[in-house]
Amino acid sequence: MHTSFTIIFLAVFLLLNGFNYVRLKKFTYPSLRLIPIALYVFEIVFLFIQRRMIPNVFGEFRIVLYAIGGISMATSFIMACLLLLHLLILKTTPQNTDLKRRQAIKKFFDLGVIFWLFSSITKGFYNATHLVITKRRVKLKNLKQALHLAMISDAHIGPYLKKDYLRQIVDRINALNPDIVVIVGDLADLRAKLVQEDLAPLKDIQSKHGVYYVLGNHEYYHGATALIEVFKRHHIRVLQNESVQVAGLNLMGVNDLMGYRFKHFEPDFKTPFTQINPNLPSVLLSHQPKSLTHLKQKPDLLLCGHTHAGQIFPFSLLVWLDQKYLYGHYHLKDCQMIVSSGCGFWGPPVRILTKSEIVSIHLEPENQARV
Repeated sequence: MHTSFTIIFLAVFLLLNGFNYVRLKKFTYPSLRLIPIALYVFEIVFLFIQRRMIPNVFGEFRIVLYAIGGISMATSFIMACLLLLHLLILKTTPQNTDLKRRQAIKKFFDLGVIFWLFSSITKGFYNATHLVITKRRVKLKNLKQALHLAMISDAHIGPYLKKDYLRQIVDRINALNPDIVVIVGDLADLRAKLVQEDLAPLKDIQSKHGVYYVLGNHEYYHGATALIEVFKRHHIRVLQNESVQVAGLNLMGVNDLMGYRFKHFEPDFKTPFTQINPNLPSVLLSHQPKSLTHLKQKPDLLLCGHTHAGQIFPFSLLVWLDQKYLYGHYHLKDCQMIVSSGCGFWGPPVRILTKSEIVSIHLEPENQARV
């Protein structure tokens, strides 16, 4: 699997940077064509670090290289989108205008591409590294009293996001004073022995009724068994195809769909429903939104992550095609679903038209008037 990923990675970014190189050669400032070459070099470095082919002796400089490589990936993708738009605009520019005017128009759009590229990357980096609180209100039948949940997903603590970032997340969660904290997968993005120190702030999460967790796909890549033990040492209750009664809720959790591929920790979408109290509302934690298609019986509320809301537009369109539900609070026919954009990122430390968030969910009895 690693070999195929490497080949696809190198091929995709070679094509993107090749297109960018050809288009930039025709710019008012053709020396800009060197940028895609530099980006591709840093993207290869990123791949080497991701595959742990660059030794840890580089220390903090290794993290800097990882960040530059990630930003290079985002830059290549966004540049290709802008240059494609640039090409379409020039192709539709009337050819009956005089040469001098056409050159002026081209120079204007050339400069526009460069401006939008750097402003997008700058704003995207800010979006990725600055947490916001997103508030959601959900009415549930059979809920006896209001509850406050804090939900996070996709922190991806590992090669780039470290202990200090997780500390920020924990501090923001604690400031919300939640009744229950739920973590919907992809918390760690390295093997347990490499990431356990960075996960230390987890033990400081303050929640009246505990912290609950389900596996995401990235935990499988790095050894789910060992990571689960680390989570447990930090007072995290890992829900694996089971239901527990918490504060008047059936709180359920299933393993990620990646379990089918790994033949290990496979999801079971039936067993949790056999353990519930039918007189209480049910909240199901499942990493991927397309888990919904595997559910014969629906919970009252489904909480998911995984999508990063696409992370970088227009890549979000591909994520939507895969998952069907990209981001937000969905009121479906037989249940409600909240899909978080996540509180971290994977790969590029950039978010375009998305945000890094902690979701503050206020659960209310169905017959309670909204204040």
